Amino acid sequence: MQTKVFSDDAPVPPDNGFAYAVHLFNKSQREKFGFDLDTAWNIPQALREVGFVNVRQVMYKAPVGPWPDHPSGKWLGYLLQSALRQIVEPLSLRPLQALDLSQSDISAIVHDFDRDVADTSLHMWMPMTITIGQKPPEAS
Repeated sequence: MQTKVFSDDAPVPPDNGFAYAVHLFNKSQREKFGFDLDTAWNIPQALREVGFVNVRQVMYKAPVGPWPDHPSGKWLGYLLQSALRQIVEPLSLRPLQALDLSQSDISAIVHDFDRDVADTSLHMWMPMTITIGQKPPEAS
Protein backbone atom coordinates (compact mmCIF):
# COMPACT_ATOMS: atom_id res chain seq x y z
CA MET A 1 0.00 0.00 0.00
CA GLN A 2 1.31 3.41 -0.91
CA THR A 3 1.05 6.18 1.63
CA LYS A 4 -0.58 8.75 -0.60
CA VAL A 5 -4.22 9.76 -0.91
CA PHE A 6 -6.01 10.35 -4.22
CA SER A 7 -9.51 10.95 -5.51
CA ASP A 8 -10.96 10.55 -9.00
CA ASP A 9 -13.64 13.17 -8.27
CA ALA A 10 -11.39 16.14 -7.63
CA PRO A 11 -7.99 16.83 -6.13
CA VAL A 12 -7.87 15.99 -2.44
CA PRO A 13 -8.04 19.39 -0.72
CA PRO A 14 -4.88 20.49 1.08
CA ASP A 15 -6.88 20.90 4.31
CA ASN A 16 -8.14 17.30 4.20
CA GLY A 17 -7.33 15.78 7.60
CA PHE A 18 -6.63 12.33 6.17
CA ALA A 19 -4.15 13.56 3.55
CA TYR A 20 -2.51 15.94 6.04
CA ALA A 21 -2.00 13.22 8.66
CA VAL A 22 -0.56 10.86 6.03
CA HIS A 23 1.81 13.64 4.93
CA LEU A 24 2.96 14.26 8.52
CA PHE A 25 3.37 10.54 9.18
CA ASN A 26 5.53 10.16 6.05
CA LYS A 27 7.55 13.26 6.93
CA SER A 28 8.24 11.97 10.43
CA GLN A 29 9.20 8.50 9.25
CA ARG A 30 11.56 9.92 6.62
CA GLU A 31 13.15 12.78 8.59
CA LYS A 32 13.17 11.43 12.14
CA PHE A 33 13.46 7.66 11.68
CA GLY A 34 15.09 7.29 8.25
CA PHE A 35 12.28 5.18 6.73
CA ASP A 36 10.86 5.77 3.28
CA LEU A 37 7.31 4.43 3.36
CA ASP A 38 6.78 4.89 -0.37
CA THR A 39 9.25 2.27 -1.53
CA ALA A 40 6.77 0.12 -3.46
CA TRP A 41 7.57 1.88 -6.73
CA ASN A 42 11.26 0.95 -6.29
CA ILE A 43 10.69 -2.78 -5.79
CA PRO A 44 10.66 -3.78 -9.50
CA GLN A 45 14.09 -2.26 -10.10
CA ALA A 46 15.47 -3.83 -6.91
CA LEU A 47 14.20 -7.25 -8.01
CA ARG A 48 15.77 -6.85 -11.45
CA GLU A 49 19.08 -5.81 -9.87
CA VAL A 50 19.26 -9.08 -7.92
CA GLY A 51 18.44 -11.15 -10.99
CA PHE A 52 14.67 -11.62 -11.06
CA VAL A 53 13.10 -11.80 -14.52
CA ASN A 54 9.64 -11.07 -15.92
CA VAL A 55 9.15 -8.43 -13.25
CA ARG A 56 5.95 -6.43 -13.41
CA GLN A 57 3.99 -4.25 -11.08
CA VAL A 58 0.23 -3.84 -10.94
CA MET A 59 -1.50 -0.96 -9.16
CA TYR A 60 -5.00 -1.21 -7.75
CA LYS A 61 -7.09 1.54 -6.24
CA ALA A 62 -7.93 0.68 -2.62
CA PRO A 63 -11.06 2.72 -1.82
CA VAL A 64 -11.23 4.52 1.50
CA GLY A 65 -14.84 4.06 2.52
CA PRO A 66 -17.80 2.13 1.14
CA TRP A 67 -18.38 4.47 -1.82
CA PRO A 68 -17.73 2.13 -4.80
CA ASP A 69 -20.77 0.76 -6.60
CA HIS A 70 -19.43 -2.78 -6.93
CA PRO A 71 -20.14 -4.91 -3.82
CA SER A 72 -16.54 -6.16 -3.46
CA GLY A 73 -15.17 -2.62 -3.80
CA LYS A 74 -17.72 -1.39 -1.30
CA TRP A 75 -16.65 -4.12 1.18
CA LEU A 76 -12.93 -3.47 0.66
CA GLY A 77 -13.53 0.27 1.17
CA TYR A 78 -15.46 -0.37 4.35
CA LEU A 79 -12.66 -2.60 5.69
CA LEU A 80 -9.91 -0.09 4.86
CA GLN A 81 -11.92 2.79 6.32
CA SER A 82 -12.58 0.83 9.52
CA ALA A 83 -8.94 -0.22 9.86
CA LEU A 84 -7.65 3.32 9.30
CA ARG A 85 -10.05 4.79 11.85
CA GLN A 86 -9.04 2.23 14.48
CA ILE A 87 -5.30 2.38 13.95
CA VAL A 88 -4.67 6.10 13.39
CA GLU A 89 -4.07 7.08 16.99
CA PRO A 90 -1.79 4.24 18.14
CA LEU A 91 0.10 4.15 14.84
CA SER A 92 0.73 7.87 14.57
CA LEU A 93 1.34 8.89 18.17
CA ARG A 94 5.12 8.35 18.26
CA PRO A 95 5.81 9.68 14.73
CA LEU A 96 3.82 12.85 15.44
CA GLN A 97 5.52 13.32 18.82
CA ALA A 98 8.86 13.07 16.96
CA LEU A 99 7.82 16.17 15.02
CA ASP A 100 7.59 18.00 18.36
CA LEU A 101 3.83 18.40 18.11
CA SER A 102 1.92 19.00 21.32
CA GLN A 103 -0.63 16.48 22.58
CA SER A 104 -3.44 18.90 21.73
CA ASP A 105 -2.09 19.26 18.16
CA ILE A 106 -1.88 15.47 17.83
CA SER A 107 -5.43 15.10 19.12
CA ALA A 108 -6.66 17.66 16.58
CA ILE A 109 -4.82 15.88 13.75
CA VAL A 110 -6.30 12.52 14.77
CA HIS A 111 -9.77 14.09 15.03
CA ASP A 112 -9.50 15.66 11.56
CA PHE A 113 -8.13 12.40 10.15
CA ASP A 114 -11.07 10.45 11.57
CA ARG A 115 -13.60 13.03 10.36
CA ASP A 116 -12.30 13.02 6.79
CA VAL A 117 -11.81 9.25 6.54
CA ALA A 118 -15.44 8.86 7.61
CA ASP A 119 -16.63 11.36 4.97
CA THR A 120 -17.52 9.45 1.81
CA SER A 121 -18.50 12.53 -0.24
CA LEU A 122 -14.95 12.67 -1.64
CA HIS A 123 -14.18 9.27 -3.15
CA MET A 124 -10.66 8.86 -1.80
CA TRP A 125 -8.40 5.91 -2.52
CA MET A 126 -4.86 4.77 -1.87
CA PRO A 127 -2.69 2.94 -4.40
CA MET A 128 -2.01 -0.68 -3.59
CA THR A 129 0.81 -2.16 -5.64
CA ILE A 130 1.62 -5.78 -6.22
CA THR A 131 5.00 -6.66 -7.66
CA ILE A 132 5.52 -10.00 -9.36
CA GLY A 133 8.78 -11.52 -10.53
CA GLN A 134 10.32 -14.88 -11.28
CA LYS A 135 13.54 -16.37 -10.07
CA PRO A 136 15.85 -16.68 -13.04
CA PRO A 137 16.20 -20.13 -14.55
CA GLU A 138 19.16 -22.14 -13.26
CA ALA A 139 22.26 -21.65 -15.42
CA SER A 140 23.27 -24.83 -17.26
